[in-house]
Amino acid sequence: MPTASTAGKAALAFVGLTALPSLPARSARRELTLRAVPVATPAALARLGEAERANAVIFVPDAFTEHFDPQVLLDAVEVARRLGLRPFVSPPFLNGKALHVHGYLGAFERTARRTAERLDKLAETNIPLVGLDPSMTLAYRSEYSGTRMRARVQLPQEWLASLFGRLPSLPGQAKRHLLMAHCTERTNVPAAVSQWSAVFARLGVDLTALDTGCCGMAGTFGHEMRNRDM
Repeated sequence: MPTASTAGKAALAFVGLTALPSLPARSARRELTLRAVPVATPAALARLGEAERANAVIFVPDAFTEHFDPQVLLDAVEVARRLGLRPFVSPPFLNGKALHVHGYLGAFERTARRTAERLDKLAETNIPLVGLDPSMTLAYRSEYSGTRMRARVQLPQEWLASLFGRLPSLPGQAKRHLLMAHCTERTNVPAAVSQWSAVFARLGVDLTALDTGCCGMAGTFGHEMRNRDM
């Protein structure tokens, strides 16, 4: 249901939010089911042989991407398949970053511990875990530091760089593309931009990374009614 409905506007006003994007007509989970993408449950992964695990990947979507921009997740699944891999998607996990940003630290710590345990369980299979949104993915390395989580959730470019030999070497394109990296990527993962450049160069794409800083609208700040005028 689009958030622009009367009921949606009332609910947003109650929690102090505004101008959120509309939800897609069909959910990401429904699309994944239609595309026969299995959920990465411990039972499903336990049935895989060693060779199958070596050619699998588990995407760990965050709530924002999954609900508001699901095409990114669906495209990631398609990329994995074109590289000859079998994609899985993790069960819905609460990341908790929004709780951390807004200062609900007790609730965040409880959420982080539960999610860390579930991610560690998936990581025991040695199948790569890949996030989609930089800020949410890197929360597992920074905000989750107190959980002692063993699992490592990779950024998309880290994962693709590890598969460099699988990427097709394509002729160069005349059109130049520009990259605006997330400020969290730039500060927390110094190699993030160079990894994107290497991946796109392999694919024949002329990529230029722009020298940008933080947008200053991180998280829900720009959607909070009290900040709208600002």
